[in-house]
Amino acid sequence: MDRHYGHFDGKTLKAGSLSALVKSEPIGTPWEFTAKVFRSKKSVPQNGYLHVLFAIAANAMNEAGFGDGNRWTKDLVKYYCKQAGLYPVFDMLLPTGEVKQFAKDTRELDKYEAMETIDRVLKHFADEHGIVLPSPNEQLTING
Repeated sequence: MDRHYGHFDGKTLKAGSLSALVKSEPIGTPWEFTAKVFRSKKSVPQNGYLHVLFAIAANAMNEAGFGDGNRWTKDLVKYYCKQAGLYPVFDMLLPTGEVKQFAKDTRELDKYEAMETIDRVLKHFADEHGIVLPSPNEQLTING
């Protein structure tokens, strides 16, 4: 299967490589087309920033004595964020016909979903726990 990209400029569909492929076959050749909106993947800095936020939140939660004595880790904070509804979700149909929602994995987020997730994490920790996490480009490493 070939991938082709294009856009609609308001009057014309601009998809040059798709057009060239179709025109390379004999007239009357049947085609099957599948289309979806292109979403660019999140950036490496977005991914790193989100994981740094989890680590900083874990440190702050441990210092503040959150929980039952078990240490908060970056991975546990990430899991908490998914359980708290801070990540986008997708639906899965179970054999019983029931639809369950699951949080997307960080690696599956596109750049817009990553931005929204970061914003939700920042707001949630500030509003719910009084933990002010650094804004983008403010701090990207953990001190101490």
